[in-house]
Amino acid sequence: MEDPHGRAAENTANTEETGAAEGGMTDTGETTSTTAAETVAPDEPDVDDWTLVRYIRRLTMEADRFLQALSDLHDLHRTDLAALSAIMDAADEGRLLSQGDLAARLNLSASATTSVLDRLQTAGYIERRRDTADRRKLVLHLHESALTLGDQLFIPLGEAYFTVWREFDREQRRTIVRFLAATLAATARTSAALPRKG
Repeated sequence: MEDPHGRAAENTANTEETGAAEGGMTDTGETTSTTAAETVAPDEPDVDDWTLVRYIRRLTMEADRFLQALSDLHDLHRTDLAALSAIMDAADEGRLLSQGDLAARLNLSASATTSVLDRLQTAGYIERRRDTADRRKLVLHLHESALTLGDQLFIPLGEAYFTVWREFDREQRRTIVRFLAATLAATARTSAALPRKG
């Protein structure tokens, strides 16, 4: 892989051309946000490792902006929204998360996780129940209100994705899934290897 620091001139040019993908300012001082798909042609001839890194970075930033907008709109803490998403994902896979599972998933302390779950339970989104298989463990159940909120939050984005994904055939989608799974695993491994404070 080529050292990204050796590509300073190229990266500067790319930033000028595609900077809107990561947000910018208009002449009037208004903040703008343009997706990578609108600023970079999908058939660029040379898709090297660092091109892929830039796309992943832009996607992460756009997702972060999207989640912040949802948090503001529904008066939810960002961590609360992340917790709801994790619990929903597990439910979609037929699993119930324990409080400890959620803490590990979100990299939160036990006390911080308790605070998150207290807020979600007070808002009527989740309920903590004893695990039928292990009474010592509390597992997290979603209320219907959480599923309704999830629909309001994520169906519009899902439908927008479905529209742009129609151009990819079955084999291309299999490749995309392999790419995303490998990228997620590499991100998790790198995150786990980072030194921790304390």
